[in-house]
Amino acid sequence: MMGENSEVVIINLSQITQETELVEFMIKQLGFPDIYGSNLHSLGEHFFYDSMLKVPSKIRLVGFNEFSSKDPTLASKLLSLLKSNQKLDLEIVNA
Repeated sequence: MMGENSEVVIINLSQITQETELVEFMIKQLGFPDIYGSNLHSLGEHFFYDSMLKVPSKIRLVGFNEFSSKDPTLASKLLSLLKSNQKLDLEIVNA
């Protein structure tokens, strides 16, 4: 079973403009080892299927509207990825 971390991880998306930048930033913010590919698909595979990772119980996305206005497709992919984990409490803050 997947490891779980009770802390809230805040991910500020307001300065993110491309997928590789997003994945690298998320890996750093989540404290994952830097061994994943630079796309959301590869991050998602490890995020949900690597039992050694400590996945946070809550992620707070800050600046989501600004991020979404830059790349709506990438924003949609990110939400889909995060919402697919039913145990994850996802909060979207547009400040």
